[in-house]
Amino acid sequence: MHDDEIDNIRNYSIISIIAIIVVVIVLYNYVSYNHNKYVDINDLVNKAYTSSKGYDSDIAKHMSKDVYNKSNSYSAYKDFECKKPIKLSLRLTEINQHKINGKVYVYMKYDFDVLDANRKSVSSSRDIPVVFTVTGTNKNLYIENVQEYGDGVEPVPKIYR
Repeated sequence: MHDDEIDNIRNYSIISIIAIIVVVIVLYNYVSYNHNKYVDINDLVNKAYTSSKGYDSDIAKHMSKDVYNKSNSYSAYKDFECKKPIKLSLRLTEINQHKINGKVYVYMKYDFDVLDANRKSVSSSRDIPVVFTVTGTNKNLYIENVQEYGDGVEPVPKIYR
């Protein structure tokens, strides 16, 4: 090999290594991007969706009866034909949060399962988009509204995505 060929190989190797490092850094920043996190409502939402106790004074501190009724699934499945008691299972995935005019809009998706007394699945939902309108801070959260977009007719508005 000539010295020019060796220099060219060395130059291409250095350029390739630098390009790989740049790509790795860019991908790492893209994958590890943390969206804005103003509030943590996972526990509260889980309680609202899966509570069998009904609307009580503890829940009333954090949401209206209307919001609770829209989200609580026991009321929807109380007359469901299956071996009682039923168990509800919810898995939440937070997509993002946006703060608009002092309110936080939390966009999530959820998977939901209804199990009978024998732990047999009797109903389920997958990848249901929902947006919660939240005021307050983590110490004093209040969910003002909940809007599900699972019917496929109305997509989640771009402002929340």
